[in-house]
Amino acid sequence: MRLIRENAYFLMFAAVLASLLYGRPWLSLLFGGILLWMRSRDIRIFILLPLLLAYSWPRYDMKLPEMEEGRIIEVHERYAIVKGSNAKVLVYAEEPLPMDAEVAFSFVHYTKITSMEGFYAFDFAAHMRRQGVFYSCDENMIVIKEEGHTPRAFLQRYIEKTFEDENKVFLRRLLLNISSKEYADSFLFQQGFSAVGFLLLCESLLRFFFREGNEKKLSFLLALVLCLFYHAPFSLLQHTLIRFLRLLNLKRREQVIITVMVVLLIRPQDAVTAAFLIPFLFRISSLTENVSSWLRMSILMLYQSFTYQKMNLLDSMLFPFFIRISGFCYLLALFQLCIPGFDLHGLFQALDHLLFLKEQGTMYGSCMGIGMIAYLLLLIGNGIQPKKQLRIFLLTVLFQLTGLFHPCAEISFINVGQGDSILIREPFGQMNMLVDTGKPQMQERLYSFLHGKGIRHLSTLLITHADDDHSGNQEAVTNDFAPDQIITAHQESFRSGRMQFYDLNQIRNEDENQSSIVLYFRLNGLDIILPADADQVTEESIVHQYGDLSCDILKLSHHGSESGSCDTFLNALKPDLAIISSGAFSIYHHPSPETIRRLERRHIPWLDTKDEGDITILCLPMVNLLVTSHGKIAIMIP
Repeated sequence: MRLIRENAYFLMFAAVLASLLYGRPWLSLLFGGILLWMRSRDIRIFILLPLLLAYSWPRYDMKLPEMEEGRIIEVHERYAIVKGSNAKVLVYAEEPLPMDAEVAFSFVHYTKITSMEGFYAFDFAAHMRRQGVFYSCDENMIVIKEEGHTPRAFLQRYIEKTFEDENKVFLRRLLLNISSKEYADSFLFQQGFSAVGFLLLCESLLRFFFREGNEKKLSFLLALVLCLFYHAPFSLLQHTLIRFLRLLNLKRREQVIITVMVVLLIRPQDAVTAAFLIPFLFRISSLTENVSSWLRMSILMLYQSFTYQKMNLLDSMLFPFFIRISGFCYLLALFQLCIPGFDLHGLFQALDHLLFLKEQGTMYGSCMGIGMIAYLLLLIGNGIQPKKQLRIFLLTVLFQLTGLFHPCAEISFINVGQGDSILIREPFGQMNMLVDTGKPQMQERLYSFLHGKGIRHLSTLLITHADDDHSGNQEAVTNDFAPDQIITAHQESFRSGRMQFYDLNQIRNEDENQSSIVLYFRLNGLDIILPADADQVTEESIVHQYGDLSCDILKLSHHGSESGSCDTFLNALKPDLAIISSGAFSIYHHPSPETIRRLERRHIPWLDTKDEGDITILCLPMVNLLVTSHGKIAIMIP
């Protein structure tokens, strides 16, 4: 205990750092070696090194599972996780599977869960990897051998048999943490937050009726019951451990430090989740006068921006209040459970609307942009002394509201799988133009990118042609981003903001691909051509019409299909860079090997969204900076 008291913050920092490096032990060793070289006389370094290894060393085997049976340990709306004797497997399902049921695997064709790269999209594969889940299969490949006999399994069966659809959805969300696509769930109904809110309400009530010692014991027992009932979700695990340490009469600082170290030692993979970071920020800020509420809110908003591509002032300021509202919803769900005939659906909806009223304070945008450099420089210059922390908060809000995290003009080829979606921007978002919208199933990925750039309104929406992989989200984007102009037919030229755009295609027939809008424009000294799905006939027609045409960047037509990017077209344009927008699991297997050979024969470098994820070209003074979400960086001089 003396070691903890003397090195409390250092130990906590080491635990958090090591958990963030989870699954990267060699990076942890490198980091630890650098610290050892820099601070070899500091005895604390010899505490840090084993901590780094203990926390960050991977605990799961990535080999192909060999499972004949297993148990469902985690259930979500469209998938469940099954744990066998030596591995975990993701099972996709149309409806929530039974919790804690024993299952047998029939003939199984496992599919490796792969990432779909993107700057702002939620990386589901990385999330699964941190939990030790590397492969998936469909529900038709498992057979339920025996239903679960745990309390939560009985609760799930009771809800499914007793309640109608609307009440069933709310009870699943509140009591079982199974979200629904029918409702855009707040994080307060996920990861056990509503149960923690319920416990906080109970503690407030217990203080009125019991002495402090008895209240502490009852609070701990109630937290322990819920923690065991739900199989220790991370937020409940933290809450329960804090309540246990209160019984030992430890100081507040010691409670927080020990809790952080223990829960991250047990579950280092959860160090990047809201279930850990939000309570952690509130607890750590209460331990020191150097962290004011302004700094805490700034950190919380930056976390929101990094994770969810938005900041919410009300979430940051009133989190303790909102978590108690979610706890009251949990209490109502228990009441509904006990009295099935008493319909509380209307009250559930009213409270749901109250919680989502706070979304009106949402400021869209990710802090992960080139403007982050200027933000950090201003932050360093300002310092983080308590008296200056209000300035940090105001600086954070200013950068988010004005789009200063993304100040550059740019063109971005968004990774929407087998489809096209391209964003063109003027500096500081004065003009935002979207060319095509990808397939309907890519809407969430498209929206993540647009919100990540802080876009809530489009100047122009251009649809090159009616194919589903180009126009699939046209109606949704029109409704949600209210473009000033929508272009779906050929125009010889048009303006958007201060930029002039030209349609090079003169063909007008019933062939959607041949009649695609072929866009030409100039951005920061770069000539760019976007041929949509134009084929060889269209390309040769353009070369015949514009004999001296050339470009710096060419998006290959039809996702790199052999039908486009013909020799005549490539010979005429002589692009410095080719961009391909294709999907990893497309039945068409784009790009065509023949198309790639055409590029290689002309020494034309190319990038594919399938491999590189989102591809962005930022317009800087004198140069253009190309970055991909996969990590490639290049300088392009006009």
